[in-house]
Amino acid sequence: MRKLLNTLYITNEKAYLYLKGETLVCKVEKDTLLQIPFDNFESIVCFSYIGMSPALMGKCVNSNVPIAFISPSGKFLAKVTGETKGNVFLRVQQIDCFRKCNEDLAKNTLAAKFSNTIKLIKRSQHDNEVLRTNDEINKTVDVLKESIVQIYQVRDIPSMMGIEGIAQKNISLFLVN
Repeated sequence: MRKLLNTLYITNEKAYLYLKGETLVCKVEKDTLLQIPFDNFESIVCFSYIGMSPALMGKCVNSNVPIAFISPSGKFLAKVTGETKGNVFLRVQQIDCFRKCNEDLAKNTLAAKFSNTIKLIKRSQHDNEVLRTNDEINKTVDVLKESIVQIYQVRDIPSMMGIEGIAQKNISLFLVN
């Protein structure tokens, strides 16, 4: 048995896990090898064919602590997890919305990328006099500003990718120099 980060690994094939109050207990034959508070781990990985009490499994399911069972040869056998949360219908509507509006999403993403790059360059220029007077950097900022305007004028993804490529080329030129 070993606890790494917040995962409990059980490697002894004779181990039996059960719940005692708010603690997990691991016994091998009649010896208690481990007793830790239930809140100390986020998942359990059991190698070999380990016994586990239904009460412990129920507590893990209710607390969203996944239990993975792995064979002695390392093959995945099963995973016990709690109820999946979330609204499936909401996710379907979100995916449908992104399918319908994928160009708008791409435009907004690229415009945000260009805008953030401009802000990063301006912040660097504010702290460094040499960068403030560098014509190549100022030209790159102008190209990024123009790219934001252009991105909203095109209607297809390949054109957006072309605008992004031109902007990236300008950014790369001054980074190399």
